[in-house]
Amino acid sequence: MSGEVVPPTCAPDVGQDHAVGWVGMGAIGLPMAARVAAAGWRVFGYDPLPGQQDKARHANVDVVHSPAEAADRAEGLVVCVVRTLAQVEAALLGDGGVVRREAPPLAIVMSSVGAVGLAELAGRVRRAGGRVLDAPILGNPHSAEAGTLTVVVSGATEDVTAARPLLEHLSRSVVVLGEEVGTAQTVKMVSQLRQIVGMLATIEGVELAVRRGAAEREVLAVLAATEPSWATDNWDYARDLWERRDRSTSLGIFAKDLAAAVSDARASGLALRLTGAAHDLIEARLGADVERGPDRSTA
Repeated sequence: MSGEVVPPTCAPDVGQDHAVGWVGMGAIGLPMAARVAAAGWRVFGYDPLPGQQDKARHANVDVVHSPAEAADRAEGLVVCVVRTLAQVEAALLGDGGVVRREAPPLAIVMSSVGAVGLAELAGRVRRAGGRVLDAPILGNPHSAEAGTLTVVVSGATEDVTAARPLLEHLSRSVVVLGEEVGTAQTVKMVSQLRQIVGMLATIEGVELAVRRGAAEREVLAVLAATEPSWATDNWDYARDLWERRDRSTSLGIFAKDLAAAVSDARASGLALRLTGAAHDLIEARLGADVERGPDRSTA
């Protein structure tokens, strides 16, 4: 049912006979996989980075050598939590990809990669005999560890039903937004836009107030009392992101997500001027910190 919200529930009754494949065990993907493993699922995880593989082993994840091997060992479900659309494509359709096998599992894409690109990729996956569920997450590594993420979902009803036990264990709520792959990506992006643009406005506003003689802590107290937001609730983290200028942090993810939003809007005949300006501001802040070589990092 479109718009259905599943409230917090007890963890699903899972046992050692449940198995799931996992592609991407980075800052948020790993605590998600670890939570599922701790609940009794057998998790077969792939990540290209040796350091993440070692962490995964300590979290009782069975590390495998490719997305295809994760799919082979799983029981019809593979979660994909990577950073970019290109990484999702490689995980699903590349050499050693999830779909490159006789009976492809349901691929649950929990990354934020843009609506238009994922919808196009899902069509290619269907033509290759596979299925994609659009299920991006709202939250952070701490909420991933605690199982308090929010998951927005769009895709075929039977795919939502198949994924629901896993998604409920990872989240405090699952919001179903219809059957069209890409809808969930768009709604997740709306949440991101509010957070990112609000963060930039807060950073600039606090800088102005301090320059004009106000104490930072007093400005934050006023903001928290009158109009609390993600930026004021997480001020130290937000300010650190801005000061570090590091593309490997969430600031780089914000730039990537804003670029996807601008691209999706352009395909829909819209001009998101504020979003575009926010993207350009973050890219300027990142400055000379350019990515070197192929992006192998995961979400």
